[in-house]
Amino acid sequence: MTPNNIIYWEGFDSVKTFNKHWDTKLNRSKLVKNGYFLDTIIEYRTDHYGFRNQPWSTISNSMLALGCSFTFGTGLDIADTWVYRLGNKLGKSMYNAGIPGSSNDTAFRLANYLIPKYKPKAVFLLSPFKERYEFYHNESLNKGFYDYAAAKDNRIWIIDNVELSNELHDTLNTKKNILAIKCLCDEINIPFNYISVEDVIPVRGDRARDLEHWGRETQDNVADEMKNLLLDFLPKR
Repeated sequence: MTPNNIIYWEGFDSVKTFNKHWDTKLNRSKLVKNGYFLDTIIEYRTDHYGFRNQPWSTISNSMLALGCSFTFGTGLDIADTWVYRLGNKLGKSMYNAGIPGSSNDTAFRLANYLIPKYKPKAVFLLSPFKERYEFYHNESLNKGFYDYAAAKDNRIWIIDNVELSNELHDTLNTKKNILAIKCLCDEINIPFNYISVEDVIPVRGDRARDLEHWGRETQDNVADEMKNLLLDFLPKR
């Protein structure tokens, strides 16, 4: 996403896709059921990094959320994302660093920059699909890419199902990234909790405007699960 920007369609949530669905009786009924019409407006506003936050959002006074489009909230109003709803449930400020189409490699890259620099109050990861990988194909990233937090850069490829990918390698790569993020959190003694998108059971018929991503109810369930994980982590009084 472009930094300091506002757009009204993004990725899978495109005008072309919406019109195609609206012209199909079955898909139109799905849109209507989930509250999406021709005049529905969804605002994608980004901050100076290109993440989906208000311009005044700060990481140092917030809890940090990492993940892919299910965290970013493709096809959803920002208030319907699990990140926003978790903040409301906890009464805390949240910072959304989700990037559509991103990988667990991406989550670690961002965490490795954002956590030591800003020291958020807690970190939550909605772990992306494990077959995704992040690759660097430009020499300008050879030095210092560990200190790199751009939400979008054409020097970085995120690829699904790479040639050498298999179930074992995908699982181990995911685990390494999760453990690395946990280590970063342990170093500054903050909570870290995660859920995999692959373990989330969507509410039947619950869809975002693109009809590909989870809708409001499923996002709210993820927020509840993240909240419970955090409360289990905290010492009992």
